Amino acid sequence: DTVIIIAPDHSGGTGQAITSCLNWSVNSGDLICDTDLLTKIKNIKGIKFVTDDNRLQNDHSASNLIPYVEHYLPGAKVVPILLTNRISCEAAKQFAVELYKITQSKKCLIMFSIDFSHYLTPSKAAKNDSITKAAILNSDYTKISLMNNNFLDCPPALLMFLKYTETAKGKVNILENTDASKLINNLKGATTSYFVLRGGKQLTIN
Repeated sequence: DTVIIIAPDHSGGTGQAITSCLNWSVNSGDLICDTDLLTKIKNIKGIKFVTDDNRLQNDHSASNLIPYVEHYLPGAKVVPILLTNRISCEAAKQFAVELYKITQSKKCLIMFSIDFSHYLTPSKAAKNDSITKAAILNSDYTKISLMNNNFLDCPPALLMFLKYTETAKGKVNILENTDASKLINNLKGATTSYFVLRGGKQLTIN
């Protein structure tokens, strides 16, 4: 029914989380914002929400995913949220618990748009990714909360992903770990690394 996109804020503006209740213009017409769900999310205590249409629209971390939602899930509504790194570890975890409660009343897909190591050589990025991978698999919230851009660009988003999965009694699956140098076949210079993570329940196939 609704796709919630949680992504980093790159503007450095005010607030801790940035939202907008406007709809998005797409090929099929308008992709509708789920304003009812957004209102419930903004009522979660512990995080200061700011409404800023331009800031959210112009940040690629969330807006770049809008066309894919429209293409692959026609008819779904959206709730994009940008997070700053001013959100504490405990506030991020509590938000995830409350978000889980809110989303149980409807079918929701929650997408976390996170980049990992930045501006490092591929070999250094791989070393840092191994540290990040261990922290993810061990649900080491404290270590993740202290990571900087050498490891990932939005610790609060990763904390929320892990806590939401834990609250749902799911299991974190690492589907892929790669970096831009491999994707563009250029192993020289700086790169950005990526994890593809899924927070679902383990399925047994008979």
